Amino acid sequence: MMFELNPIVSIPFLLVILGLILLVGAAPIFLLARKNHDPKRLLLKAGLFLGFWICLALALLRPQLGIDSDESRILVYSSSLDKAEIDFWKDSLQMKKAIPLQRFSSGENDIFLLGADFSEEDLFPIRKKKITWILPRKHGQLQDISWKGAIRKGELQRLTYTVFSDRDSAYLKVLSVGSDSIQLQKGWNQGTLEFYNAGVGETNLPLILDGDTLTSVRYFTAASSPKQYFFKLGFPSGETRTLTNWLREKGEHVNESIQLSRSSYLQSGAEDSLQVLIADPSQVAQKQVQEWVKEENTALLLVQLSDPRSISQEVNRLFGTDFQAEATADATSRTLANGMEALPFRWKEQSGQKTFHEGSVAIQDTDFGKIAISMVQASFPLLLEGKEKTYEEFWGDVIGALEPDEAQSFNFSAPVLIGFESQIQLFNRDSLSSELSFGNELVFVSQSLVNPSKASGKWTSAIAGWNRRENGPAYYSYTSEELPNIFSGQLIQAINQGQVSTDGNDLRRYQPVSPWIWILGMLLFLGAMWLEPKLKG
Repeated sequence: MMFELNPIVSIPFLLVILGLILLVGAAPIFLLARKNHDPKRLLLKAGLFLGFWICLALALLRPQLGIDSDESRILVYSSSLDKAEIDFWKDSLQMKKAIPLQRFSSGENDIFLLGADFSEEDLFPIRKKKITWILPRKHGQLQDISWKGAIRKGELQRLTYTVFSDRDSAYLKVLSVGSDSIQLQKGWNQGTLEFYNAGVGETNLPLILDGDTLTSVRYFTAASSPKQYFFKLGFPSGETRTLTNWLREKGEHVNESIQLSRSSYLQSGAEDSLQVLIADPSQVAQKQVQEWVKEENTALLLVQLSDPRSISQEVNRLFGTDFQAEATADATSRTLANGMEALPFRWKEQSGQKTFHEGSVAIQDTDFGKIAISMVQASFPLLLEGKEKTYEEFWGDVIGALEPDEAQSFNFSAPVLIGFESQIQLFNRDSLSSELSFGNELVFVSQSLVNPSKASGKWTSAIAGWNRRENGPAYYSYTSEELPNIFSGQLIQAINQGQVSTDGNDLRRYQPVSPWIWILGMLLFLGAMWLEPKLKG
């Protein structure tokens, strides 16, 4: 049988104490032996004292016996579950014991907790155990969910989920304009829903599975500050006109200059404070374009290419970039998965560059700004076909990668759970405060030592619902009634994190022997030692 010792004090100190007690107890017996005392009575005295000493030593050494791993595992379940669900998991996990949570008392057990909605009071009896949580197999059961707590208008929102479906024909979606549905498979599903939000302010969108609302997705949408775009083109086209109108509809400031002849231009608006310059290859050699990119840190996007290899060599020479194009076919064009037409080339992946949309676009950061080259020939036909979402996804990715950071931003992950810690990150080019006020709640932040424009902090929300800043962003704090499974998961995670980790190489479990055994043994031997002199020899 396996056992180990868990002494009340260090072993060397304990051995010294036990040795002294042994000497003190053996001394009277030794003196009686010198006086020719009855040998049988001496043996009895020595045996009683030795028994007392052994019980005392075991009480201080606290031995622990090894537990059979199968015996230590127990299924603890919520009383709201039906018997069929409990029996299924008991058989699947090969458990010998299964008891309701309210009947659990103590013991050194590996807890397999079966159920969905638990409060802190429910979990109190197992607060000192290591818990493996099992969610019942129920259609629409949410195990995990997260999304951006604050976004800018026009920014892509991403919602990740883990949800159970009892069939292959179920569809999950966020009820938002242009949002797609995702077909789930039978069993647990993990994935991401992506969608754009057109409104501004406090946003509330239902997450729907086959017509049933699983939860409400709440986040704050801030208005984007308009960016300065400038189109410098040798000739107009349907592609650039459509892109110009799309940017203006987003609220951006868009001006343009179109070359009519060698010395005449058609220009609208000023060229001051440019942030993104969109041009065709014929404009790259102009000194003015090079100065905008190199001296004013203007991002450059090249469109309407005909010979990507030639223009990439020129851009590499002028701006020190490393664009390299490789042919993909002998045809005059290729069709991307989203339906857009592109040149029959692909950008090679290079260090410091980002390529996306099947290698049709490449973006490189330079010492003075971002430079991007697009091989897409025609994206505007998507709008004619009613595929506005696909068009917005493509140009949202390209423009989003080129746009400079907002002067100030506010980022955190949702959902924010009342009573649990959340983290926030801030960016402000002008000034950063050490605290933020959301109604009656304060969030304290500390400035980054690397970037003085960034700060981060942690806070625990105590007020449910929307918590707003005056003339600023807001966040929504969820209660356990709104997201019961997510709260249960956080409670169980907190319990597991509070456990003391053991050596990963030793997977054995031990149960302490009850100390009352040694205490009763000492009392019995002491009583016998007291009665022994009174016995007649």
